[in-house]
Amino acid sequence: MCDRERAELERQGAKAAARGDAPKTNPMLEPQNTASVTGEPQGQWEARHDAWQEGFDAQSRT
Repeated sequence: MCDRERAELERQGAKAAARGDAPKTNPMLEPQNTASVTGEPQGQWEARHDAWQEGFDAQSRT
């Protein structure tokens, strides 16, 4: 994952937290976005999941 994609996922996670969404709204948890469906390597999926979650968590702490 490139830095730009990571920053975008973090931004989306932060926006979700600011809206008051729950952590389970991470789009990487939707069935159509799981690694087994998309065919991407598990590590790449985890990096995307974690980037969104980190943005969410950072915004939740403020």
